[in-house]
Amino acid sequence: MLNYDLVTCIITCHNQFNTAFNTIRSVLLQNYNNIELIFADDGSLNFDKKKIIEYINFKKNKNITNIHVFAHKKNIGTVKNLNYAIQYSNGKYIIVVHSDDELYDKDVVSKIVNRFRITNANIVSCSRMMYDFNTNSEMGLLPDKAFYKSINKWDSGIKQFKHFANGHYLDFASGSALYYKKDFFNNIGCFDEEYDLFEDGPFIAKVTRNNIKIATAYDIISIKYRCNGISSLKKEKVPIRIYKDYCKIYDKEFLHYKNMFNFLEYRIINGRKEITKKLYKNRWYLFLIYPEAFINNIFIRFEKFFLKYLYKLGVNV
Repeated sequence: MLNYDLVTCIITCHNQFNTAFNTIRSVLLQNYNNIELIFADDGSLNFDKKKIIEYINFKKNKNITNIHVFAHKKNIGTVKNLNYAIQYSNGKYIIVVHSDDELYDKDVVSKIVNRFRITNANIVSCSRMMYDFNTNSEMGLLPDKAFYKSINKWDSGIKQFKHFANGHYLDFASGSALYYKKDFFNNIGCFDEEYDLFEDGPFIAKVTRNNIKIATAYDIISIKYRCNGISSLKKEKVPIRIYKDYCKIYDKEFLHYKNMFNFLEYRIINGRKEITKKLYKNRWYLFLIYPEAFINNIFIRFEKFFLKYLYKLGVNV
């Protein structure tokens, strides 16, 4: 008989109750036989713990073996909320679902656990389907299938790190579709609490910088990804808390490790930092100071367009 290791599904929430119950439902519908469900609320207004628990108990099947629902009295930020839930978890594997997303289908947890067993990876990146929940229609995969071959050439954590640092990461990993072994957090540490809302970027940088390759499993579509979260906002609407995190990552995760980059790579990263810092101002004069960063950005956009075009023609390069 197959041994069903305990899987912890963590749902994080902050003032998103219009979508949270659909997220919960997507976990309760899973066909995997041993799931711990943690609902971690980050200081939402008018949080109704009783209503959440009643909904779970009414809808759950026997495969939901543990349930924990907790709420912080004050908003402590995404990173601390998620770390608290991870430390509270008991599963061998950790699957995080934000309350504005949903697991893609009933087989997701089973597929992810099977991939961990086959690859013996510590961290796995799946694909995510951008979804228009108003029209109930799929909008496209991230990463795009046209990028798979390029991403698969990055055969080490260091290569993933360098591509991530200079912006040429082709959507290869996102916190919304990253999954972990619990023991991995015990070894490398949880998400960096010097950041407030930006949990995945600094963690991806730390992992790959230590030459730990993030295993890719893009054949598994793990979530329906709602395209209105913080990470998908237009630049002029980015909240100041996440904006500070976006600026911090360059110095703390990339530029601090100067010896890992050649001169050109370091200039590009420095230029990207300055462009980000000038988010709300006219930044074109920076082209005179950091032309490499602008040229790099243009190249990345052109490459994405070119790869997609060739893929449509049946040419996968």
